Amino acid sequence: MKRFFTFIILLYSLPLISQNVGIGTNNPSRAKLELHGAVDATSAIFGGESTGISLQRNWPGIGFNTYYGNGAHRYIANGFGSLLSVDPVNGFTTLDVFFHGAANNNVVFPNRAIVVTPQGFVGIGSPQVPTAALRVARGVSFDGTAMLEGSNHHSYFNKGTDEHTYIRAGKNNGAVVLNDIPGGEVIIYNAGINSGNVFGHPLEITQTNNKALLINNAGNRWGQTVEFDFFTLKFNEAYKGEFSYTDGQYAYLSDRRLKTNIKELSPVLGKIMQLLPVDYEMIHHNPLHKKSIGFIAQDVQKIFPDLVSVKNDLATGYDGISSLHTLNYTGFGVIAIKAIQEQQLQIIDLKKQNEELSKRISLLETTSRK
Repeated sequence: MKRFFTFIILLYSLPLISQNVGIGTNNPSRAKLELHGAVDATSAIFGGESTGISLQRNWPGIGFNTYYGNGAHRYIANGFGSLLSVDPVNGFTTLDVFFHGAANNNVVFPNRAIVVTPQGFVGIGSPQVPTAALRVARGVSFDGTAMLEGSNHHSYFNKGTDEHTYIRAGKNNGAVVLNDIPGGEVIIYNAGINSGNVFGHPLEITQTNNKALLINNAGNRWGQTVEFDFFTLKFNEAYKGEFSYTDGQYAYLSDRRLKTNIKELSPVLGKIMQLLPVDYEMIHHNPLHKKSIGFIAQDVQKIFPDLVSVKNDLATGYDGISSLHTLNYTGFGVIAIKAIQEQQLQIIDLKKQNEELSKRISLLETTSRK
């Protein structure tokens, strides 16, 4: 008899196995299992005897060790929990995480970890709706906003509690590379290097260890520093000269111990008379036709070639000119002093001659009176 009833139960169960099953509905047409109704907003709990999951409605979601009951999110069992849900009105998908709590108690310190909008915008760590492709919030009890993990060291993008924004290298003496694409550009407004206050200047450099600015070209390095309040120039760490902080004058490097093949300058007075001072207008970048005075480098080269340098095969920026002539105007000061010395010798010689003539004239006058 017992076997007969078992057979009858199995016989009537066959259509249920092959058909859709509805709970709370007589027409389960949209899925093999369709459940209508809920306790508060929780439609189903699976594994409720332990840390299970729940299916929730209104804001359709999946609760991990959480369910919605008596008007609040609660824990299924002791432990941590989270909730993945969708706002059916506005379309946001959210992931909320909860601190450790007790079974059937309200969730503790709910944090909205992720928000995704229908446009694909993602917010991390902020309950605010993201209005950019990525919005990352600063933590309340820590400064780190984002950490990029390396094999041994980590890099941080850090917005501190002082509301300044930091991009930090992952280790001491590490590098922060803003752009390594040839032809790419990095645009920065009002930047401070080793400085937190640029005083309204586009760039301020606070030097450390007597080093401030270095320009490197294939191992040849020009450096600019401030030493004892003088603005100093160095080439490959060797001192070359400095500007005075009092009057701005430039002091050249001129130590005898750094020079060799020292020879007295040949006479220049006759050559100076060949120089042709001129006034002129520069062709380029001179819309107001400003007049200048000076020399023409090609003319000076014929007389004082050491004062002229020629930049050959240089991309000068001037159409049709593959080389430029430059002129060392400072050298004219030395030449002028040499010419003055030559003139002074001539003056001394003329003075001697004049004195000798005066003596002769005086002697002749004395003789004539007798």
